[in-house]
Amino acid sequence: MSVLLLVLLLVGVLFAVIQNRQSSLKKDKLELLRAILPLCIIAHHLSYIDFLKEFRSWGPIVNAVFFAISGYGLAVSYRAKREEYLNGFLLKKVLRLMLPLLIVTSIYLICFNTDPIRTIFYDLIANGASPLPYSWFVYVLMLMYVFFYIAYKFLPDYIRNISVVLLVIVYMVLAYGAGYNKIWFYSVVAFPAGLYYAEYETRISSLLKSRWILGFVSFFLICILAFTISVHQTITDYIYIAALPLVIFVLLSRTDIQNLNASVVTFLSRISFEVYLLQGFSMALLRNNKVFIQSDLLYVLGVYTITIVTAYLVNSIVRAINNKISLIVYQHENSTCR
Repeated sequence: MSVLLLVLLLVGVLFAVIQNRQSSLKKDKLELLRAILPLCIIAHHLSYIDFLKEFRSWGPIVNAVFFAISGYGLAVSYRAKREEYLNGFLLKKVLRLMLPLLIVTSIYLICFNTDPIRTIFYDLIANGASPLPYSWFVYVLMLMYVFFYIAYKFLPDYIRNISVVLLVIVYMVLAYGAGYNKIWFYSVVAFPAGLYYAEYETRISSLLKSRWILGFVSFFLICILAFTISVHQTITDYIYIAALPLVIFVLLSRTDIQNLNASVVTFLSRISFEVYLLQGFSMALLRNNKVFIQSDLLYVLGVYTITIVTAYLVNSIVRAINNKISLIVYQHENSTCR
């Protein structure tokens, strides 16, 4: 655990104890995480640059928080709508991920790829080499959606979450056996952790009702997690990755964030997925065989600027396409009803 992350967590404990807002992990707080996390993952991928070295160990935990948010969001949405939420679930979710992925991957391959398409697909399936840098996350997230759908559509309530856990473990074993890079399966344990947090959120909030209990438990858990990651044993690493996002959830749910600039947070949250996709493109665009920005500072500023601008453009294009598709589907359903 980096010193910066440890300090931020301890500051989070302090704010949570002082404010002690007893609430659930509401939409505005999830938006804050979605706004910040892509910026952190870019810093992680640029951490070979000296002034960003504190972010070198941030990658797995940032990805884990993303997976935990996804699991939590799916469980909460299902609880609100029940079976209706699963109608057309896979089509809607996969399309929402696939469309921007295809657009950005196509742009990247046109600009930088020299390999035949057949080789690209083979490397993706056989070796876990995603054609777009850092896009492994999208493929794994789509698989997590499939696991969620299978468990919540076809299995009884009492074994749904544990079934997702088992499916995730099977995936991890297969990915490891296939020789995939560890990033493909290391952080994914946080997805079912998010499902469980949604299930027990009310009980957790009730248990930590006292600010002093909240402070003691949070501080104790952070110390334990800092120790587990320092041990560098396989089982302790996975405990750390699964548990730390939940500690962040607890602290954030007890903290007042109303003074933050809502428009900026909403904007960054809305384009967070595209930011994640486009970071590799921006890095390759500014440092390649033909163009190479020497200044690290200018390079970092350029990566962030180009990533955010292009993310906004891709997000706007995808939204327009999705709106068009929705309109066509709506018109088709109306004509069928007649």
